Amino acid sequence: IGIDPSRIDALSFDGSKDYCTTKGWTANLVLNEQKAVVDNLQLILNCFRGGLIYSENKFKMRFRDLNYEVETGMTLSEDDILASGNKTSLSFKPKSDLFNRPNTIKMVFFNAAKKYMEDEYIYPDTSAIAIDGDSRERTIEVLGISNLEDVQKLAYYYLERWRWGNVGNMDM
Repeated sequence: IGIDPSRIDALSFDGSKDYCTTKGWTANLVLNEQKAVVDNLQLILNCFRGGLIYSENKFKMRFRDLNYEVETGMTLSEDDILASGNKTSLSFKPKSDLFNRPNTIKMVFFNAAKKYMEDEYIYPDTSAIAIDGDSRERTIEVLGISNLEDVQKLAYYYLERWRWGNVGNMDM
């Protein structure tokens, strides 16, 4: 089952591709015809700070800067403001389930330095492990990334997003 091409915002996909190319990020992937389109798309999305959104009856590709770590920003709404009498305060809660929040991430990738053998990079957040009282590992395949430096950037990025529950239900 295909998607009607008129429902794809080609400019947003081209813009994401051009940005990644300009920044030197590539996805060295072989897309498998035997896999579902969404599975192949997820492999691509895992390789950069991007996401697919549905807006104005079209699928659009969005991305974040790929080469620089930016501080995690939080969105505040009126729901975060608690009023009691003449006092107000803010309430911050992570969106993710406290018992399902990872504090370690394992990245699976093909390492160019090891002749493109499958490799793993594990990034534990030792402070989070100490606070949580146990280690909770989440695995993500970034099979299109082949150098450790880029894998490390993405590991930090995904762990921060998963800690605050902003990735959604991505079961890898």
